[in-house]
Amino acid sequence: MFGVLTLLIPLLGAYAVYVDATARETDSPIGWAALTLIVGYGLGTVFVGAFLSVYLVSHVVEEWWTSRQTNV
Repeated sequence: MFGVLTLLIPLLGAYAVYVDATARETDSPIGWAALTLIVGYGLGTVFVGAFLSVYLVSHVVEEWWTSRQTNV
């Protein structure tokens, strides 16, 4: 069971990052997905979870910063 999850979690994470990067029209969404796969398969699922958490928090901070800049 854990072997299947270990294989699927980095793939699902890379797909989620790719979809998010495409929706945000960022540079190199394939690069972000590849980086997620490298972290997921190279370091493990715990690290891909931490990587995705940092990725999501950085977007929250970016949204906060952008809204703050437009209100000034």
